[in-house]
Amino acid sequence: MLNEPHAKHLARFRIPAEMLEAGGIRSVSDTDTREQLGVNGHRGEDLSGILFPYFSPTTGQRTGAQVKLDHPVDRKYLMEEGCRHLFFPRGIPLEWFADVSVPVIFVESEKSALAIYALSQRLGLKVIPIAIAGCWSWKRNAGRQVLPDGSVKYVTGPSPDFDLCSWPERKASVLFDSNVATNFDVQWARVALSNHLASLGAKVLWTEGPVIAGVNGPDDFIAQSTDDEALERMLNKVTPYQEKKEDKSETQAVQMVDTATAIVKELFHSQQVGYAVVPADGHEETWRIGSAMFERYVCFWFYRAHGKIPGAQVVNNALRMLEAKANFDGDEQPVFVRVASLDDCLWLDLANERWQAVRIAKEGWTIVENPGVRFLRPRGCCPCPLPNMAGPSRICGSS
Repeated sequence: MLNEPHAKHLARFRIPAEMLEAGGIRSVSDTDTREQLGVNGHRGEDLSGILFPYFSPTTGQRTGAQVKLDHPVDRKYLMEEGCRHLFFPRGIPLEWFADVSVPVIFVESEKSALAIYALSQRLGLKVIPIAIAGCWSWKRNAGRQVLPDGSVKYVTGPSPDFDLCSWPERKASVLFDSNVATNFDVQWARVALSNHLASLGAKVLWTEGPVIAGVNGPDDFIAQSTDDEALERMLNKVTPYQEKKEDKSETQAVQMVDTATAIVKELFHSQQVGYAVVPADGHEETWRIGSAMFERYVCFWFYRAHGKIPGAQVVNNALRMLEAKANFDGDEQPVFVRVASLDDCLWLDLANERWQAVRIAKEGWTIVENPGVRFLRPRGCCPCPLPNMAGPSRICGSS
């Protein structure tokens, strides 16, 4: 059951009470939230709010939940621990997921998805609204990964719910909140989601609501508009993503990315971790994009190119963009520490200043300048002495 303040809040967006009841949307106390979401932390906070259960549109089984908090401290919403699913309003016909003529609209919040679905029903339109629960939450934690240098990285991946739809040639609109016009992180999240949808074969569209004081999400547009006005604002004014992708932003973060990509030889990824191949004193070095060394490298060349010292947020945004470019535009390549087995050969990284490696094959071994093998140099990786040149060996160029 929804208490009176929560019921009045959701009624603003013209979401029918029957839709809310069918979706199991209800008011929850602090204790309820902790039990429903499996919360262990947030001591001293009041976690009461509105619970939005997540259900599989194909099986009807509960897949997770999120609570919109009444008294947020550092976040407005709290997701159930381990949930990797998306939010679908209850009652969407199953055949729509296979019918590529039915468009899909991605929004950030559950109430925006519900408000759009209610609007489409009033107007007799077929549409599948999907809430991703925050601009980056279409990618969720998919486990821990131990990197070759021994550090640990939490791996994210697209929600498995993307597999519920047939995507080739289906129109997929990305309709984020109005702060997408000013927030760089939201802008890049939209680009990343659009790239993923395009990789699935969807025809990606960008929909942008008007910037109006006091209005943020699509639910707010619906609350302040007639149905026809809301439809015109949200669903009819769209731009193909490929056209938008060609726009050039003049932000410092984009300038930093342009500077870095002009300097580095290559961006690539290995198991969703981004790496850069950096030219240095006649040889090539492989650095993890998230490393402190690569951050200093990018800042140095940005200062050389533009004469400006970038702020911490600019650097963070640029590194996120480079990480995404390495994952979405770069090739998948294996990385190694000290020893590699590749192309029927063994490789030994000498870890010296020239980044030489020893290639060991059936016919003998050679010292290779600029080996094509991508070696990492974790902290404490000491150089090996050059092998004894007596015997069947030689020094050669790149492999």
